[in-house]
Amino acid sequence: LLLAALSFAPLPGSAHGVICPLAAGTIFGLGLGVAGMTSQAKVLNFLDVAGYWDPSLAFVMGCGILVSFPAFYLAEAEGAKPKCAESFEKPSKSGDYATLTLGAILFGVGWGLVGICPGPALAGTVPNLLTSTSAGYGFAVCALLTAITWVATDLGLQHADGLTTGSDQKPLLHK
Repeated sequence: LLLAALSFAPLPGSAHGVICPLAAGTIFGLGLGVAGMTSQAKVLNFLDVAGYWDPSLAFVMGCGILVSFPAFYLAEAEGAKPKCAESFEKPSKSGDYATLTLGAILFGVGWGLVGICPGPALAGTVPNLLTSTSAGYGFAVCALLTAITWVATDLGLQHADGLTTGSDQKPLLHK
């Protein structure tokens, strides 16, 4: 709650650029934890519609939409400005859907092969490390490799996009 309060405090813009996303991520993570969505069984049981189906994930998603809808509506208002940036990023309505589709397919295949939902898996990184088992260490190494691969892929795509389109979008990681 302290982070949420600090995000509305009169601080320099650069501090808001760190505190606002940190507060949003913390509140989001706490909400998932309190709702039990960091449990692998919750996600798998939601997907098991022919067996023991657990609709609680749908309820959590619905509540998230109810909270998000007014915020997105207000962000569309004329002159609306976020606390931690100069303006809202509004992606174009058209684009390269081939890479989006390929990424979604690879994500789904990876999830299916491993059998672990990425969200609960990342939430379980620290407990897996604390168990001091080879599986816990193996998972931590995989999480680290995933993060490195994500950053490398993101930087590579930004570089390739900048070469082909002359894009002036801000990179995810500022140099």
